[in-house]
Amino acid sequence: NTKILDKYVQIHNELEKITSEKERTEQKKQYEEQVKELHNQYNKTREEILGQLSLKINEKVATLNDIIYNDTKKSPILSFSSSNYIFESIDDTGTGTNFKNMIIYDLAILELTELPLLIHDSCLLKQIANEAIENIFEQYMKNDKQVFIAFDRASSYTTKTQEIIDDNCVIKLSNNGNELFGKSWNDKNKN
Repeated sequence: NTKILDKYVQIHNELEKITSEKERTEQKKQYEEQVKELHNQYNKTREEILGQLSLKINEKVATLNDIIYNDTKKSPILSFSSSNYIFESIDDTGTGTNFKNMIIYDLAILELTELPLLIHDSCLLKQIANEAIENIFEQYMKNDKQVFIAFDRASSYTTKTQEIIDDNCVIKLSNNGNELFGKSWNDKNKN
């Protein structure tokens, strides 16, 4: 009787173990299916959001591009994929175009978001045609947010651009004591 009872308990325990494992396997399959479905929903939602985002940005970029180039140049286009983005002007990969694209993108983001300010360095502006620079500066002026630029050789640009700079210049740096903090930091013989 003891042997039969022991065997019964052993078989009963193994049956419970198998049943438990089967339930866990089924539960695991359900979880895997739920995870797969949630992942698909996430990807779909992400694609929709990125599509809406690129549409808004591309519309604003196109508007600014048309203003800056008087409807004569193709606008850059922003597109997203699952793992990266592309922002390019079709048929024009020149340095000036790339810098212009970045400036227009920055202006679009400044207008579309709560971003409080924009900073551009002179190296971005040097490669862009004078007429476009004038229109870019006019866009800087139309914005209610702060725009900071470092700008070299204003006299080499249009009169209108020079006027915008002169009317809005907050600080003007130059050699011989007009450097930031009153001295040049890289002079060998000065402390």
